[in-house]
Amino acid sequence: MNSSNIYVPNKINVGFQNREGTYTGKLAYVIYYDEKGKLRKEASWNSWRDKEIPNEEYENTPTEGFVLNKKVGGVEESWGYDPRRTYTRVYDPRGFEFEITIPNLLWLLENCNCIKGKGLEGEFVYGWDGKDLLLVPVDSPEYKNIKAKSEAINNKNFIKAADLILGATYQGKNEDKWYVYLGRFDVYKKNWNNVIYDYWNSTSWRRSKEDDGSWLEDPFNSTKYKYVNRGKYYWFMECEKSSYSDNIYEQLVQIKSINNRFIKCSNNKCHEKYVEYLDKMESSDEFSPIDYENVVVKDLPYQTFKNVLIKLTNGGYCYDGFYSQDKNQFGCYKRFNIRYRCYDRGGFYADFNGREYQQKVFGHVPEDTTFRKIYDEMHPVYGIYYLKNGKEFKTEGWYNIDGTE
Repeated sequence: MNSSNIYVPNKINVGFQNREGTYTGKLAYVIYYDEKGKLRKEASWNSWRDKEIPNEEYENTPTEGFVLNKKVGGVEESWGYDPRRTYTRVYDPRGFEFEITIPNLLWLLENCNCIKGKGLEGEFVYGWDGKDLLLVPVDSPEYKNIKAKSEAINNKNFIKAADLILGATYQGKNEDKWYVYLGRFDVYKKNWNNVIYDYWNSTSWRRSKEDDGSWLEDPFNSTKYKYVNRGKYYWFMECEKSSYSDNIYEQLVQIKSINNRFIKCSNNKCHEKYVEYLDKMESSDEFSPIDYENVVVKDLPYQTFKNVLIKLTNGGYCYDGFYSQDKNQFGCYKRFNIRYRCYDRGGFYADFNGREYQQKVFGHVPEDTTFRKIYDEMHPVYGIYYLKNGKEFKTEGWYNIDGTE
């Protein structure tokens, strides 16, 4: 149970169906009003409930008197190959029953007693972890933090744009994520809906549309792009802790408006990786467009070429990202395929200029002379891309240009 994501609203709305196997004959579907007063999951709630039975609204305050009823769902109670998820029914002292998940039930039993007669001791409130309804024990160690975060959201105590501090760390509604503020800058996006590209028209290559002179061509991609300025955004480095390891995943994000976004500043000191994050932002083509007129083309080192082919023979997958010094009719560098094919006993296969280089390797890497022959005829090259701001953007391919693994 990830309590850091639980939200406790101020008000709930309860719809009903008549249902056998309940104490009162009514099964409830509970939804809530969020901090904006919007009724969440209203469409599915309306399609489920019996509109002949009036709905009921309650303040979501700590309440006691909840009672466990029985398990529902699961393989033994379902037909076919897609059984219903297992739930436990719980009686609310206000006269209806609802369903919670088994992980929620285990969390309850860790934090309260279930007395004879199935009654749960203590007070509880309704909470939500994403779309999942939870019964939250007030006496649990996590409740204090859950309550504090939920009250900040419900009272709309969000961070304002004028209060943002460069390098400071901010907390959103999801406590597994935090955000380091990098500044407010223009955002550039490629116009993917209106690119110019090459296509084969039976006998020759054609361009998809006329060039109005405002497009820039990627010399390694046979495609022309136009960057569009989307205006000012707030830039953050979003950091998220993995649920499976101690790794921290980082990615740049741009936010148009921070209204209702951050509930607190968790650290107003400059983040220790702020300079590194700033460099990543300034090296992004969404911060500054790629200058396709300033692409430096270099020979791919032989050792890098060889290392990639060795990886292919070990992994048995296809790589099609090599480029020859030769150009096509539009002035773009040609791309060629290098593959490892599994013959009866394994084999190496290369396709270049319509010719095949084939060598049965019997579980071993091909001879160095085979690699060299392909390399000398192919003469592979790669591009170093620069942005309009002068920062280096990237190199073509997933390998290291210096030839290291």
